[in-house]
Amino acid sequence: MESLFIHGYEEEAKNTTEWQQLNKQLITPYNAEVVEEENYVKPFSNSRFLWVDSDLDYVNGMVSTSSLKKIILHYRIWKSDRNTETNPRVVLLVHGVGSSTAGWRHCIDSLLEKYEMVVAMDLPGFGFSSRTIGLSHSRWNRAFWCIQLMNQISKSILVAETQILWTIFSHSMSCLFCPCLIWMVNQKEWTNFENYLTDSNSKRFFQIDHLIMASGTYFQSNLSEMLSYSVVQSITRMTLRMIMGKTAMSFILKSSFNRNPTNEELLSYTIPIGIQNSIDCFVDILISFKADDEQFSMEKHLEILNQLTKWCRVTQIVAKLDNVHSMEEALKFKTILESQESSKNGKFVYKLFENASHCLMETEIDDFNNFISNELQ
Repeated sequence: MESLFIHGYEEEAKNTTEWQQLNKQLITPYNAEVVEEENYVKPFSNSRFLWVDSDLDYVNGMVSTSSLKKIILHYRIWKSDRNTETNPRVVLLVHGVGSSTAGWRHCIDSLLEKYEMVVAMDLPGFGFSSRTIGLSHSRWNRAFWCIQLMNQISKSILVAETQILWTIFSHSMSCLFCPCLIWMVNQKEWTNFENYLTDSNSKRFFQIDHLIMASGTYFQSNLSEMLSYSVVQSITRMTLRMIMGKTAMSFILKSSFNRNPTNEELLSYTIPIGIQNSIDCFVDILISFKADDEQFSMEKHLEILNQLTKWCRVTQIVAKLDNVHSMEEALKFKTILESQESSKNGKFVYKLFENASHCLMETEIDDFNNFISNELQ
């Protein structure tokens, strides 16, 4: 099992000085001075941290200077033994609600057979990324955080004029914002990000040629109107503080896994929740989801979905026994993608796992890895 400090996924991790330091480094004031990465506590041996800009004015394709903050992304890298100098392929793993880089731990070896580099990131509010309160977790900001991480990694492995080819592998809630990510990197006007281009100022460091969406949220989240009221937000915070322990998480995971979670699995979810401000951040995330539903029209979302296969290959992975997202929504997404002219030349693949649950990369390990090894193109 992966090690969290020296204890693995055990409660004792919270009693270490490293844990105390980790709490401090993730609760960073907006005006904090950037700290060098080597000075951070690393929860895993391959942990890395990156400071990124927090907010994006997506209408103008620019960083939102009026609300600009610096936040911390935790990510992990695994490398294959193959030569990466010629058209290196990299996959970015983006988790769902409540999960982290740990959710992908069973499929890393299979992915390394396909890719020269595997990168898993923790979205702010989860895992070991920023616990900044008041952050907007909009789909545009989340896509922007991913772009900054991909840009940094691409520059670090760029050789001559080689362009890095990325696959985005998203799960659950991340499937909602990843189409925005694909859209953003395919708009000419977005090239005004100087650090997103090569020195020639004409060629991007990377391109995304494949989007994989597993057990996804594909449309709007449809959260309650009540979340607009501060009193409801306060009650939500108090309720979450009372229930977000091992017992409640065990119940949630039982629904997602269609079985009781092991103690190791349970702790991989509950330990990060123990980081200070985690509950407040989760409420911020719910509020952001609600704001997204109000500000981001379904027409705009459908417009993006209707162009996806023009920009990259798309693989949709559906778990038939998914208790979190409906099969109806999955089939609606499938119909939209299949109707695109560009999908008719093999740019859209639909894969149904008949006996799989929502978190199939953690529960249907052998079948999922066989799919990666034998079917994933």
